[in-house]
Amino acid sequence: SSADGKRVLLLSSSGDLDPMVPGQSGTPNVYLHDRTTGETTLISTNAERTIAGGVAASISADGHYAFIQSGKALLGPGTEGGGSS
Repeated sequence: SSADGKRVLLLSSSGDLDPMVPGQSGTPNVYLHDRTTGETTLISTNAERTIAGGVAASISADGHYAFIQSGKALLGPGTEGGGSS
């Protein structure tokens, strides 16, 4: 979680966190949950919204950057969801 605890990253293969994301047959996705607004957003996607999934993730202390390790080569530095939230 971010240093202030307001933003938390979740790894989940459940399809019920985002109605636009079906269950990925065991492949986890990375979500950012904002504890202030209650909003949960899929962030393991590239700019074209292709789901990359994730095997590990961490968030910066200020909560503005998420670092995602994925088994797919879809994410890259500076890509929406791949480098920042």
